[in-house]
Amino acid sequence: MLAASVFFLLIVTTFTHRVLGQTFVEAWEDATKPSVEITVSPLANTSSLRVLDISWNVHQQWRSGDWVALYNETPTMKTQTFLFKGPAESGKGWIRTGISENRTFPETSDFKKKCLGFWAAYWNNEEDKPVATFCLSTNPTWMADNWESIKSLKLSQVFLPGCHNAGSYQLAYTPFEPNMLDKYVFTQDEPVLEQLIHGSRYLDFRIGRYSRVRL
Repeated sequence: MLAASVFFLLIVTTFTHRVLGQTFVEAWEDATKPSVEITVSPLANTSSLRVLDISWNVHQQWRSGDWVALYNETPTMKTQTFLFKGPAESGKGWIRTGISENRTFPETSDFKKKCLGFWAAYWNNEEDKPVATFCLSTNPTWMADNWESIKSLKLSQVFLPGCHNAGSYQLAYTPFEPNMLDKYVFTQDEPVLEQLIHGSRYLDFRIGRYSRVRL
């Protein structure tokens, strides 16, 4: 029972990470390569909403003086203008940028993978090129892109990214202080279609009947 509960929690957590959609071979190889990623924080308050965090794991390539930065274009040079810069004080860690992924609704759903306007880079003072880069992006076709790798697998052999209470979403456009209702009723900040476009393939819906709600 414990094992089943742990597995359930893993696949229906709030969908703030973007699905990478890699093949299993690529994912295994990347586990030993230096990496940097951007995630969208689920925390909200009166001063910030959808704040971007940068995380990294460069293994043995870390050097004192290394740093990470956030950009609004592909990072290629250290002298490039950045939105945020922070120290990487160890080979693995994360840092909050304070930069928000501003919601620009209404928006047209796009079923092609695309960058969302934010890039991260990990820099070493001794290198001219970034150690690792990452683009915050959608991934609507990751299953089709990796069909040859997954077509023969059973559901019990795959890990499906998913959303808890997928239909309980709240589209917030400006910072706000969540109340008790917000915290325990609204679990997502994207519509169901956008959840799928970002890569979710497991949708958990809470079905119920409420006497005070007119249908």
